[in-house]
Parts: sequence; C-alpha cells; structure tokens
Amino acid sequence: MSNEKQYDSFASDFSDSVGKTLISRNIFYEILDEDLNNKNLLDVACGDGTDLTYYQGKGAQISGVDASEELVEIANSKFSKDVVKVGRMEDLPYEDNSFDLVVSKYALQTSKDLKECLMELARVAKSGATILYLTVHPIRQFLEKKEKYRDYYEQEEVRSVLFKGEIVATELSHTFSEYFDEDVLKKMKLTSITEESDFSDTSAQQVGGDYYPTFMVCKFVKI
Repeated sequence: MSNEKQYDSFASDFSDSVGKTLISRNIFYEILDEDLNNKNLLDVACGDGTDLTYYQGKGAQISGVDASEELVEIANSKFSKDVVKVGRMEDLPYEDNSFDLVVSKYALQTSKDLKECLMELARVAKSGATILYLTVHPIRQFLEKKEKYRDYYEQEEVRSVLFKGEIVATELSHTFSEYFDEDVLKKMKLTSITEESDFSDTSAQQVGGDYYPTFMVCKFVKI
C-alpha cells in the first residue's frame, strides 16, 4: 500500500486519535494568526476535517484535499456540502492562484517528491497568500531510522509510532535542504520557522529518552 493510501486502513482510529494532538495544533493556529473571514482557504491532506471545522468557524471559505478516500468521506460528513476532494499533494485538483491561504499539517513528509508538493502549494496560492505547513522534523525522522548505522542523507521509509502505539504510519525521511529547495524559495518567501516537541501529547515516540524537536512549522508568503 502506498504511503498516501495507508490511512484508508486505519482512518477511523486516526480520526478518533487526531484530536489529542493539541500541542502541535495550538502552535499551528497561533502561528497562522490571520483574519480568516471570507478568505478562500485550502487544507492540503486535511484528514478527517478537524482543522477545516476550526477554519470554517473563523469565517473561512474552506476547501480540502486528501489522498485517503475513507478520510475524505469522514471529513465531508461534518459539513452541509462536500468541501473535500480526493487528490494527491503532488497534483492538486485546483486552478492556479485560487486561494488566499494554503495550509497543511503532518502530511508533506509522506511524499517521495517533497519539492513537487511544495511547488504545488505555491501554484494554487494567490500572490501574497500565506502558505503554512507543519511537518515531521527531519531530526525526528533521522532518529526513527531503525538501522544501527543511520544515513541522514538517504531517503528511507520510517515507521512512526503514533498515539502510544495505537497507529504506526510509514513515512519517508527528508532533509532540511529538501524543505528549503532553491526553486521553491523563488516561489514563496520564508517568513518564520518554528521547531517544537510534542512527546507529552503522545503524538511521537521518544527515541532513547532524548529530547529533540518532533515537528516544525514553516510560514511563507507567495511571491
């Protein structure tokens, strides 16, 4: 099963558990810090629509996309009309320059082609739009590589244990340089980067008892 489709197999359990991720969610909302009223907002890899519900409550005109058909069905059940489409981050089913805000949480790290995903976020955003994503920190992915000898630079599948072992997701490791690719930075300007840990939320396993960042939030403006 592909990484992008794996959530079909545990969509219900994921939906039940995702509400526990309060640390990362609250930090993400705080960094977003924008008036959402009447803004066209796209949530990429929106999962079960938990965040979309929040954005809609703040007045945003919401759209969402996710690769998991099961999660899309759960998400659309929360709204009066279907606002979430089945689609891939690498090929978003939207026109150029469509959204005032493009957001994504805990999704980009699942893609083999991170640059392609980031270029798609920029493509569908309007000029001057905010692009905000939260992703698994590259250091966490490095530490979660199970081999005795770990190679930071080699892309490998990483099995991430989530919610105290309730879910195990397979993701692909990435480096910092992939997230800040030169071509991507020609499309959108980085305005902030925040590194945080959420061990107490049970979102991530704590490898070796060490303390390190488990996720990062990057904020951009579309050029």
